[in-house]
Amino acid sequence: MLALLIPVILYDYGTIKNPIWQLVATVWLIISLFLTPLISIEGNAVIVGLNKSNLLMALIFLEYAYIAITTWGYKFYFNLKISNPTFFYYLFLLVLGIVTVWISFFNTFILSASEWNQAIWNWDFSLINPINSAIIKNVWQLYFSALDAGIMEESARYVFLITLLIIFSRKKGRATYSILLSSIIFSLLHILNFSTPGANIDSILFQIFHAFGFGCLLGVILLYSGKLWLTMLFHTFADFLNFSLIPLGYGGSLVSNENTGVIVLTVVTVIPLIILMIILENQKTRAFIETNIKKTFIFSQIGDII
Repeated sequence: MLALLIPVILYDYGTIKNPIWQLVATVWLIISLFLTPLISIEGNAVIVGLNKSNLLMALIFLEYAYIAITTWGYKFYFNLKISNPTFFYYLFLLVLGIVTVWISFFNTFILSASEWNQAIWNWDFSLINPINSAIIKNVWQLYFSALDAGIMEESARYVFLITLLIIFSRKKGRATYSILLSSIIFSLLHILNFSTPGANIDSILFQIFHAFGFGCLLGVILLYSGKLWLTMLFHTFADFLNFSLIPLGYGGSLVSNENTGVIVLTVVTVIPLIILMIILENQKTRAFIETNIKKTFIFSQIGDII
């Protein structure tokens, strides 16, 4: 399947020249892959878990991202080497990583928290057990599903950012616009999760708000570091935590309460936005981002206008 899709990507998607249609085509491909019927197979736990995880779809999209981006004339870097990184660069990247990990823990433990300290710092790690997951019973499916989310969604973010940076190439705040709009697209795609068993309006709204804030954070990390593998790692870690929550880890009063629920949505949305604004307003961090944009995300033919 991966081999057969190469000519399709090259001659159907690769011939799209307008960045707006490149973005639209990418979103359409994601929707199409998500809605593709899953074929049931029989086998051992590993094979069944691999099949149900849709990891193959993630690899298909990673292949699409690489071939489409390079065919369009852009550059694809899995691990961009930063020229002359300073101590400040590594320190700020470490801070971004710590905040991302904290948001991941908060997003998981808020589901079981009845008091704020249980969500913010006093985490009960006994509630995390992939073998006794409340959501996924096949432990291999859980591992593969977390990896699937990391590869698929961060590959999508890469394509979104590249096409949006081209669209906003003449705008002074192109990095801000691109991160915000890519996060909006990323979050709204979670509406598709209505098709999953047990989904309801409250759970989907929480996913949308969290995905927007988390997307802003990962978008900043991607542009700042130029390392796609790093955002994949953070995303995989976040989904692994969420998938590994045991049945006792659900039913926390903070999320279900009407008043505190609003605060929860504010935390998962506003904190990443504040970090985004701080980074893009800081002269040193913005300089790294602008350098990476010019090296990685911008079409070589329009280099003269940036």
